[in-house]
Amino acid sequence: MLRAALNAANDGLLEDYERRLNEKEVRQANIYLREYSDARKADKSVFAAQGAANNALTRAALPRVDGQDVNSMSQRDREVFAVEAQLKERIRSEMTAEELEQLDTLEGMERREKGLKGR
Repeated sequence: MLRAALNAANDGLLEDYERRLNEKEVRQANIYLREYSDARKADKSVFAAQGAANNALTRAALPRVDGQDVNSMSQRDREVFAVEAQLKERIRSEMTAEELEQLDTLEGMERREKGLKGR
């Protein structure tokens, strides 16, 4: 029964991943081309239009076409996430075996639900 449930949860994962990747690429292309076209219509140079289009991708949290890696997280956010990770690890290390098992079960269920919602 558990194997059947696992197989059912895994059915279509690859197709779902490929569909989402395709949607992301299409969205990236649409944003880039729209911004580039608008900038060129506004008589901006090719380089300025490329910059405007790449900036729009950054605002949309998508990879830039020029390959430049942009870290949009502030120093404070990085520090907060680091403290949160330390706290989670400390709490996890103080849990009993039963609590760890329940937490693992809960996290597994949440991952499956999140995957099913994306379909």
